[in-house]
Amino acid sequence: MRKKRKPEEHGFNVWRSYSDMMAGVLLLFVLIMCVTLFQAQKSYQDSLKERDEKIALQEKYTEELLEKQNALDEQAGTLKSQDEQIKSKDKQIKSQDEELSSLAEKLARQQETLEAQQKKLASQKKKLSSQQAQLFPYIFLINKQRKRLKSRSIQPLIRNFNLLQKLI
Repeated sequence: MRKKRKPEEHGFNVWRSYSDMMAGVLLLFVLIMCVTLFQAQKSYQDSLKERDEKIALQEKYTEELLEKQNALDEQAGTLKSQDEQIKSKDKQIKSQDEELSSLAEKLARQQETLEAQQKKLASQKKKLSSQQAQLFPYIFLINKQRKRLKSRSIQPLIRNFNLLQKLI
């Protein structure tokens, strides 16, 4: 038959207090683990929020950079077209400068020619005035003879004389 256990009333049971103590330590570990998990979850949510803010800020900066890049591209296109215009204007100015220098050279040659012709004209005027001075006594004599001839009424001689004068 079976033996009945006798209740142990008359002594202190070590294992019971040891198990209570272990349960308390386990409960303490569970509490510490819960607090740590809550802190980790809060830290994780904060890092997610911070990451989302950084992503939003990065997208904002990306949009701003794209806008600035587009503006720079437009300015680069404008600068390129202005550079081309400047180059065409430079070519036009160079051709006009070349044309101007050739016209200046032509003007200088024409000025030299004009001065030479003016000198020639002056010398010819001197020559003409000297020839007129030499002819003046002859003209005076011719006019005198014409008056004399008119007085004699010799018309054919006068005509010949006029023709002769025209030839001179």
